[in-house]
Amino acid sequence: MLVLEWPAGVAMPPDLEAAPRRLYASFDELLPVVVSLAAALMAKGVADHIIARDALAALGHDFGHSGCPDRINSLGQIMPLTHEETAEKHMAKVGLRFGYPTALILEAMAGIRATTFFNRPGRPRITPSNEFEKRLTLADTMGCVLRVDQWLTHVGLPVLLEKIPFWNLRSAVPEGQVIRSLGEWLQSERNFFIYIEAHKLDPVAGARALWGAIIKEKIATLDALLLRRDLLQPLDAKGYGFLVDFAHKLAHAPSLAERLGHADIDPLLRQLLLPLALA
Repeated sequence: MLVLEWPAGVAMPPDLEAAPRRLYASFDELLPVVVSLAAALMAKGVADHIIARDALAALGHDFGHSGCPDRINSLGQIMPLTHEETAEKHMAKVGLRFGYPTALILEAMAGIRATTFFNRPGRPRITPSNEFEKRLTLADTMGCVLRVDQWLTHVGLPVLLEKIPFWNLRSAVPEGQVIRSLGEWLQSERNFFIYIEAHKLDPVAGARALWGAIIKEKIATLDALLLRRDLLQPLDAKGYGFLVDFAHKLAHAPSLAERLGHADIDPLLRQLLLPLALA
């Protein structure tokens, strides 16, 4: 998010430009990078209240979840508030605790709500309405600029894991929105990247120059996987249960290459994903 605030026409230091494209093992590892970027932005004339608003919204927008908007309780029931609605309430308290102005907190809360990327039946569709919300909703999806193996294990599959309990409540899911196989999931991720590349980059100044080529590379990678019908067809024949097992086994794996070497990984799946691990 902060990278998107860099002034137009001013060269960005390579280390700051690369900051969103790497994983951070902990908040302690991330903090000096954020502080360095904030200092660089202020040195270029970006107001401190802009940085404070962005930090509040970006750090808290996924509070308690990875990507699926709906929350499910221990009884398997969909809860009234989405993850985004819960996150904005949590971050409002954080903002008050640090003495942020009310107007800044409300702006951050509206930004968090705009990241819903979801149209729940019976509710109005949520769309970003200003430059800040457009930047935040784009930044929300930019886990896809990680190296492809890291995107798979730390973004794509954790989000898939969150969606599975919701899909298991078949009566709550509109027809056609349950993904039932590995091939369907890869196709849905490709479609999402195409949507981001076509509709979300250009409304944010500088975003295409930063990440357009990277997203196109991800689309090409998924195209290559989807062409491996010799591997995907027998894996897809294993059905929904295999997709769930795939997500549980590989989500959050520290190293895709190392995890694929384990004996519990289907040999066809290993053959399909190994090029990602070696990319």
